[in-house]
Amino acid sequence: MRVESVTTTMSQTVYNDLLMQRGGKYGWESMTNPDLQITDLDENAILRAVRAGIDSGRLPETTIREEIPAILEKFDLLHNRQLNNASAVLFGRKFYDYPQCLLRMARFRGINKDEFIDNQRIQGNIYDLLDAAMSFFFKHLSLSAKIEGLYREEELSIPYKAFRECCINSFAHRFYHRPGSSVSIAIYDNRVEITNSGAFPTDILNAVALVFRNRNFMLMVVSSGLYSIIKIILLGKIPQLPHSYPTVTPQVEKVLIAIGANLFSAKEIMERMGLKDKSNFLENYLYPVIGLEMVEPLYPEQPKHPKQKYRLTEKGNIRLK
Repeated sequence: MRVESVTTTMSQTVYNDLLMQRGGKYGWESMTNPDLQITDLDENAILRAVRAGIDSGRLPETTIREEIPAILEKFDLLHNRQLNNASAVLFGRKFYDYPQCLLRMARFRGINKDEFIDNQRIQGNIYDLLDAAMSFFFKHLSLSAKIEGLYREEELSIPYKAFRECCINSFAHRFYHRPGSSVSIAIYDNRVEITNSGAFPTDILNAVALVFRNRNFMLMVVSSGLYSIIKIILLGKIPQLPHSYPTVTPQVEKVLIAIGANLFSAKEIMERMGLKDKSNFLENYLYPVIGLEMVEPLYPEQPKHPKQKYRLTEKGNIRLK
């Protein structure tokens, strides 16, 4: 190993670390885990990934009728009847052995870390973490409004899709072989920072990124070195006390009216609202109302629970009345 003008022997630890960073068959994500079983994965999450891939034109329609093992092989997650670590990161149910499947989120008062308003730690698969991240953004970021015809349309001061893309990049391109690190979201009065430990992969279509590509997500990464911290900073005016008097959009009000005093699944809420596009419903209706703490899931610790349903919180009932 050469550092400037000095040549030294590379340690085995450094060598192994460099191999893992190369990705491909050497990456931690591609390593098989003999203790991991298909029953440890969330079948509903797998099928949702398949449906998204079909809707985006990246998977044939017949894929939805295939057995789960065949689907996992298509996603490059199953080899010789053994699952790799990436399958747990993407679709796992339990994460006792995967401390790197962690998301840290904090809302700070002011422009530094001297004092925080909210601090959360969420552990789960990538899709669970993405849902949690978006709910956190909607809870703590301001809304801006404009008049379109007869309606007052409101949106986040920083575009929702920008946050989603940044989070996806951080999850897909972090160093998963470093269990002590995690993706972090920090919201300040003047900016939002999304960071992880990682660098731009030599093979962008690693096992984790491949599944996101099938879900029609755009992948973008900026990195400055081999052991860099990938940091994405989004600038915008963030209110100091964002959750004191949240502005409610017409979309949120429609969700409150649709649920009322009932307990409904996402599908049932969509049917009552006359909506058919689930992605649009989640992004523009359900996630915002959950972020404003006006609707809560029946199983908050298991976002993808097969019997998941939603109801109004006390705050939501007050707004509805």
